[in-house]
Amino acid sequence: TLSWRLMWTARATRIAPLAVAALAASLMLLVASRVVKQTKLQAAVSMRSTAAVGAPFARFSSSVRVPTNTPHIARNPASPFGALSRASPRRNGLQRVHSTATATNPLIAMQEGVFPPYDTIQAETVVPGMRQIIEETSTKLSKLEKSINPTWTDLVEPLEKLSDPLERTWGAVQHLKMVRDSEDLRKAVEEIQPEVVTLSLQMGQSKPIAKAFEAMKDNEEFYKALSPAQQRIVDSQITQAKLSGVSLEGEAQEEFNKIQQRLSELSMKFGNNVLDATKAFSVRLTDKKDVSGLPSSALGLAAQTARDKGDKDATAENGPWVLTLDIPSYMAVMTYADDRALRQKMYTAQTTRASKLFPEGKENEEFASSDNSEIVLEILRLRQKKADLLGFKNHAEVSMATKMASYDKALELLEDLRKASFEAAKKEHEDLQAFAEKDGADFKLQRWDTAYYAEKMRKEMFDLDEEALRPYFALPTVLDGLFRLIDRLFDVKVVKAPFQPPTWAPDVLFYQVVDKEDKPVA
Repeated sequence: TLSWRLMWTARATRIAPLAVAALAASLMLLVASRVVKQTKLQAAVSMRSTAAVGAPFARFSSSVRVPTNTPHIARNPASPFGALSRASPRRNGLQRVHSTATATNPLIAMQEGVFPPYDTIQAETVVPGMRQIIEETSTKLSKLEKSINPTWTDLVEPLEKLSDPLERTWGAVQHLKMVRDSEDLRKAVEEIQPEVVTLSLQMGQSKPIAKAFEAMKDNEEFYKALSPAQQRIVDSQITQAKLSGVSLEGEAQEEFNKIQQRLSELSMKFGNNVLDATKAFSVRLTDKKDVSGLPSSALGLAAQTARDKGDKDATAENGPWVLTLDIPSYMAVMTYADDRALRQKMYTAQTTRASKLFPEGKENEEFASSDNSEIVLEILRLRQKKADLLGFKNHAEVSMATKMASYDKALELLEDLRKASFEAAKKEHEDLQAFAEKDGADFKLQRWDTAYYAEKMRKEMFDLDEEALRPYFALPTVLDGLFRLIDRLFDVKVVKAPFQPPTWAPDVLFYQVVDKEDKPVA
């Protein structure tokens, strides 16, 4: 909300510095609040209770979320352990990275350490490692179901310890797939993913566990004695069990499980197609007039890309230059490139990735099977079937079931924003069209024109060049400002760690959070 309101104010007043400051400040507050939320939760309860307090970093907080490569496709809201933290009593020494004494497979070995051994996890280790963890987790789940007792120490804590190995290892594998994608890793993930989803469904549809959480909620005296965070966990577990299909029986549950498997498969396929299309498209330019308007930073990036692709002598000054659909390259073209045809080509490629209209797809049979159109339609159909099985009107209601806002309130907010902004946006576009015509444009502005002319209009009206701000927002400067703000607001410090855990790339930065006595807390 803070970010949205500040940026809306900046947009309405057209003061670009305010937009930059608002974004920086809101992001700083967001990151800082998450860091401190984790720290305060750890301080508020005992280490044993901490193992089940909500994790602020939800991306890896659940082992049972349907795996996905894109944030908007086929995530599974029916995660039975989504409210449980990944914190674990045994991971108490930050400097203990990982031990290989217990196993040769790095996914098994990482259970004894704090950080995933990213440097040794390879495609060939994924399937055997994950399969062993899945089997062990399933066995432990069966034992827990047979001796279940609806108390915090006998249910929530054992459940957290049970699910922790799976969610940590699968999270590490999924992360590597995103940052170090390869054909071998894709095949390994595709092979083991159905087994991960099957175990996830087994966990989410465990009737003994679901009934135990309901018993905790129904025991009024017990429930009131829990902390607010613990009550939230119990409530979330009950909701998540319902969304996991725990109440379904027979053919209905069987159909639900098939839908979940298919959604996870489609999600991965969708993400792979988009990634492949993004990698496949590039524009190589050799004439300086073709890159007219691009700032030196964009030319430097384009020359570096050219060198990476084989033009060893490429320079920012003389080229050749290679432009791609990666956001830094793409946005530079859309904002600064004087060549309108180039802007249109880049825009068309960006918006038609993984479709029949994708430029590269028309010339390459390899992309014939990479059209996401039917995938999107199938995802929509399956989401509706899933909503029907769970007793909801549509997928939106399923999604909102785990959120603070209701479906109706979300629509109301969107409509309020539309009413408040629509006429102002029309007026802004009319002003931009008039400015473009004054600048020599003899055409109606299209979507590949708006960013370009908005930048020129900003320069003329406010004498502001966003490229001139770039030196003030170098990464070291931004990090320094962020960490000083965290220190001032929350009495914790973010400092360079005295050790370096294994990482997936040499330029990964690693920090730790310390208190005023320089004692590590995260």
